[in-house]
Amino acid sequence: MAQKMYVDANDIIKDWGCSRAKAYQIIADLYAKLLKMNPHSIIIQGKCNRKRYLEKRYDKSYLLLASNISKKVVKFENTD
Repeated sequence: MAQKMYVDANDIIKDWGCSRAKAYQIIADLYAKLLKMNPHSIIIQGKCNRKRYLEKRYDKSYLLLASNISKKVVKFENTD
């Protein structure tokens, strides 16, 4: 099956482990930045361009955002 051109809130929830409201906030933030760069961009409400999302997903600022919104607790154990 072909990959969708857009990600939606469910994809973001799966990636980040955040609430639905936060997922839509991330989409809105990405589109605000996209519109600043290119005011003629096509926007589908509640969805985000997959390429743009994947680029920003690994950006340092979004990694900090993920650490603040994640509900999962990860513990690292020293095996030495």
